[in-house]
Amino acid sequence: MNKIFGGLLLSLLCLSGCNTNETHQTEEVLSTIALDYATGFSITETSWGHLVSVYDLDKKGKLKAQYGLSTEEKVIPDSLIKIQVPIKSVACLSTTHIPMFDALNAFESISGVAYAKYIKNKKIHELIDAKALMEIDGASGLDTELLLASKSNYLMVYPYEDEGYAKYESYGLKLIYNAEYAEKHPLGKAEWIKFVGLLTNKLPEATLIFEGIAERYLAAKSMVDSIAEKPTVFAGSYFKSMWNAPNANSLVAKLLSDAGADYVFKDTTQNGNIIMDKETFLSKTVNVDYWGRVVNNSQVVEWPLDTKVLQEFKSIKKKQAFYCDVTQTDYFGAGTIEPDVILKDLIAIFHANTIEHEAVYFKSFTENQYPKL
Repeated sequence: MNKIFGGLLLSLLCLSGCNTNETHQTEEVLSTIALDYATGFSITETSWGHLVSVYDLDKKGKLKAQYGLSTEEKVIPDSLIKIQVPIKSVACLSTTHIPMFDALNAFESISGVAYAKYIKNKKIHELIDAKALMEIDGASGLDTELLLASKSNYLMVYPYEDEGYAKYESYGLKLIYNAEYAEKHPLGKAEWIKFVGLLTNKLPEATLIFEGIAERYLAAKSMVDSIAEKPTVFAGSYFKSMWNAPNANSLVAKLLSDAGADYVFKDTTQNGNIIMDKETFLSKTVNVDYWGRVVNNSQVVEWPLDTKVLQEFKSIKKKQAFYCDVTQTDYFGAGTIEPDVILKDLIAIFHANTIEHEAVYFKSFTENQYPKL
């Protein structure tokens, strides 16, 4: 589970200038297909198909891999990883990959999935039950024997954890790096559907889907752009006796800002997550208006502070805490391509009078979920 969600919880570096394509003398570049928000990949149309460059956003946008995608057997530069599209037999290592294939109605491309018990997509489980695709992980992670038994030609992975991936290439699989997890803009994550659209030979459909997502997101954002009074918000987690929070350049900070909130760490631009001891945490958060949490069981909520401390929190006294239950919602799946829905959830919490919306991912705690003060 840590391998699936690890990339989702990383705080992001503020990056720029990483969409520079390497061109090749043997190709004719026709045009660059502009991306609106994603910075982790770029697309160039060529005489033989599409050149897709993927960048490692955790390493200052360093070029990670380049793919030559073509619908036919054409002369593609040898320096590229060659993929004939629509892609067949790809095994997906992350829950975040699934919704993009689903939105494009392209499940026929998938041959295997890892960590199926965390996948909430019903179609995937129906395909597993029908033996149309395989689970490729075991008790200790990705299982090589199961992966090979799935007869996958490709393995879709995330760049940040690639030390052991080379061995799969030695088995004849090609690695496809999907770095959506590292995008710092919610629409940047969703725009990776265009990469999957290229792989499945459905770029026009993917573009149309993304345009709809962006239009809805920006429309929701516009509802609170002019609001002067913005509630202060803390969103973070407690782990191994320390408090963690996303930095100012993170996707979480962007979502909160676009939802008309004042993130308490909006000026903390350090690399990586903000890690605090209890005293620092209390000084920063005791007077914030809202406290947001990601929980594993909203029916039995644990508050990692004693009652005497909690009763001093403004967000607790005013009953203004909110949560996302990752066991009940598909936050780490469909949430990847539904940033517009997540944004509306947050707006409905912070500015209820501005929007009519039924919560999907983030909800306000009910009276009986608060600690007894």
